[in-house]
Amino acid sequence: MFQVRGYAWSGPAPARRVGCLLAAPAARPTTNKPRTMTVTNPTVDNQTPDNPDNPDTPDTPDTPDSPDSALRRSPAATWLGRVLAAALVVGGIVCLVMVGQLGMLPTSWLVIACIAAALVGGAVALGLWLTKAPPAWVRFSALAIVALVGIAGEAAVVKAAGDFNRFFEEAAPLAPTAEYVVIALADHDPAPASLTGEVIGELADSVNREAIEAHLADKFQTTFATCGDATGLATELTSGRFDAAALNAGIYAAYEEADPEFYASVQVIYSFDIDDAVPPPPSPTPVAQGEPFVVYISGIDTAGQISRVSRSDVNILMVVNPNTGQILLVNTPRDYYVQLHDTTGTKDKLTHAGIYGVQKSIDTLQDLYGISIDYYARVNFSSVIEMVDLVGGIDLVNPESFKSIHGGGMTFEAGELHLNGEQALAFSRERYAFAAGDRTRGKNQQLVIAALVNKASERSNLLRYNELLTALADAVEFNIPQEQIANLVKQRLEDGQSWQVTSYSVDGTGASEPTYSMGSLRLYVMIPDQATVDEAHRLIEATLAG
Repeated sequence: MFQVRGYAWSGPAPARRVGCLLAAPAARPTTNKPRTMTVTNPTVDNQTPDNPDNPDTPDTPDTPDSPDSALRRSPAATWLGRVLAAALVVGGIVCLVMVGQLGMLPTSWLVIACIAAALVGGAVALGLWLTKAPPAWVRFSALAIVALVGIAGEAAVVKAAGDFNRFFEEAAPLAPTAEYVVIALADHDPAPASLTGEVIGELADSVNREAIEAHLADKFQTTFATCGDATGLATELTSGRFDAAALNAGIYAAYEEADPEFYASVQVIYSFDIDDAVPPPPSPTPVAQGEPFVVYISGIDTAGQISRVSRSDVNILMVVNPNTGQILLVNTPRDYYVQLHDTTGTKDKLTHAGIYGVQKSIDTLQDLYGISIDYYARVNFSSVIEMVDLVGGIDLVNPESFKSIHGGGMTFEAGELHLNGEQALAFSRERYAFAAGDRTRGKNQQLVIAALVNKASERSNLLRYNELLTALADAVEFNIPQEQIANLVKQRLEDGQSWQVTSYSVDGTGASEPTYSMGSLRLYVMIPDQATVDEAHRLIEATLAG
């Protein structure tokens, strides 16, 4: 056999030519033996890099178009896998640390989360890290997708934790502001510039007198005169002693009830906000974990910032015992005729305490019931719409049918009701449809709050706490520590039980009396029934004791 460049010839060897020898060509063989030719690859010769020791094993080399071959030879694939693996591991650690710091998840849940993250995340990360010789494209792509989903989930958890912390920063008490209005008789020029150089009347005992005078004198070059109370202010403005009068917006609104004739005869020329001279309540001493506590809920219904001082239309004490799972709601009617804290002589409606700051309301209720209030929360009741809708509506039992003048004249039948946000707001606002007036409204507000607490305590909503809190950020101000909220959520997730919510409302007798805020003008008030006050005190103490 003769070989030339990998070709093997099995026939007779060709004649050799030497020099220029002119010899006749050799005669062709007459044999009929078939000629055969085989082609071999000298660079392989039955041995492959994958099987150097087994020449009998067939070779299966990667073709130039093979995805596996391209991936094996791609440095980019190797680094992509390692970057995703590192991001997944680091993100998982950060996520678990932040969730642990929030303190909301039960320990058992957190342990399970750590184990799951270690097993799943570790397996995916290891598979991506070893991209020097990865498996098929399908498997590599699947691992990459799982890693990206995991990283996105970790980012969402980290964002939620950050939003939760931010909510507590935004809901923390701010320096209170007070809204003041400048009113004049109906025939006065309504343009604010018309106040320039005029005499402005004001209450002599206003805690913000200095700031009021500084603001108006700087803007309109006004001068000032004082009078003793709201009754005198109305009289002096009507008689012409003042050109206009500056007073707290809450006092001005009270004229609508106290002196409707005067209220109809004046107009608001100018309004402004100033920093209130009354400081916010001091930072509370946190209650130990698991210990019961009392929260004062002040419901307002005004425009503007939640930090603006205003009358408090809803005054509820929420007594919470985490160990027994009990919540007691004690409603005090807005018209309750009480002695405002640190005042003597004429009593006032409880709602007016809010004009002098939330601490005045807290102190007055502590005096009334002989208890200590640990925290407070001011809620703009208009935010009820969004809160109720976020939890999927609320369910309650309406004791009597009525038609509300709010919400376009909604009708509420007696019995079981499912309410959306607008319906819940109209349900809780109405008082004129009831013979008992504000007493019934207070009870209906308790029904709404109790239903909202129960619905928000469901596990499906507890796991959406971040969305719920974000919606409340602009409508709530409170001084409840973040750890207190976290412990409550954690305990409810752990035992899976709902709160047992009970309600009680103190009662009284309607009357018409002068008030501390409005002077000799007589307003509708509710003279407290001391027996109901004593019963409220007993219920509060019993709930705290468990």
